[in-house]
Amino acid sequence: MRRQSLDSQVNEQKMELFRFVLVGIGAMACFSFVAALVIQYSSLRPFITSILVLVVFIPIVFILHQRYTFRSAVTFRSSFLPYAALQIACFSAVSSLTTNFVSGVYLLDAAVYLTTTLLSAIVGFVVSRLIFKSEKYGNR
Repeated sequence: MRRQSLDSQVNEQKMELFRFVLVGIGAMACFSFVAALVIQYSSLRPFITSILVLVVFIPIVFILHQRYTFRSAVTFRSSFLPYAALQIACFSAVSSLTTNFVSGVYLLDAAVYLTTTLLSAIVGFVVSRLIFKSEKYGNR
């Protein structure tokens, strides 16, 4: 009986990770597409555009993670600010690290970007799971 319960928990965690990756890849693709469109057809600077698009996307992705990825009962009011802070920190860390370590060597730059993005995603998953699964933020 305990073994079956443990197996179902492990399977649910694997599915959460799969859904997290799916939502994350989809969100990044949409973010990139929208940001590129706004940059192409407006006079806004790319940096400002990225910030504005990110501000629009954070609540949308929060809802996707809340309802689809983690199937959580946390309330928007109690958990959105920690989630938004996490997203801003991850986005800032990746941007800062990749900008400061650009070498001009394609493979090295790609490795730095992929490594920082992967580490950011891992931190994002672990902390998001804490936010969406915690009773502290209203999960029942």
